[in-house]
Amino acid sequence: MIKSLMNPTSSFLGFAGGALFLAAAHQAQAQVALLDPVSWTSTFGGGFTLGYSFTVGPSDLTVTEMGYFDRFHGGFASSYDMGIWDSIGALVASATVPSGTDAPLTGDYRYVGLGTPVVLQSGHIYTVGGRGTGADSQFEAGTATLNGATLVNDALFDNSHPSLFQPLSTGVGNFFEVNLMLAPIPEPAAYPAVVGLAVLGFGAWRRFRT
Repeated sequence: MIKSLMNPTSSFLGFAGGALFLAAAHQAQAQVALLDPVSWTSTFGGGFTLGYSFTVGPSDLTVTEMGYFDRFHGGFASSYDMGIWDSIGALVASATVPSGTDAPLTGDYRYVGLGTPVVLQSGHIYTVGGRGTGADSQFEAGTATLNGATLVNDALFDNSHPSLFQPLSTGVGNFFEVNLMLAPIPEPAAYPAVVGLAVLGFGAWRRFRT
């Protein structure tokens, strides 16, 4: 029994197991928002679809939740529809944040989960937008930093449709009304090494058993 505990194979298996544990822990990291905190400058009446566009960076982004800005953290007088469109105008994800305070507040945004997470592909351009009924004021932002993406146009709007529609007109300001919650982005180089260690560890365990 003592000999088996001291065996190098057991040590290697422990190392491989530790690597797998670290990989799982990395996967369990907290989600991150697409937009870092922004400064809000002015308000105006609702009834528009406001948004922005961005190019996804070198890694795909997995969107798990969509959120609408709640400046005073007091909830909404009306519901807000939100959407993500691809470069050809197809709606790839949508969600509605309800009135009141039912949607959980994270930072300055109230989020609702997507039934199925949506993957935004590396190198592709997407547009995000949101629209309310006009019962709440909408806000113009100052600046924001994007995680895993590069901003293309920060002031897109649509006021020619009675409901949510991809914002295509260019305005003045920064319309960061909608935020996206992203799943953690794995370190690409780490996982092949971890898988290799696991395979080698399993082979060593099989040899040791026989």
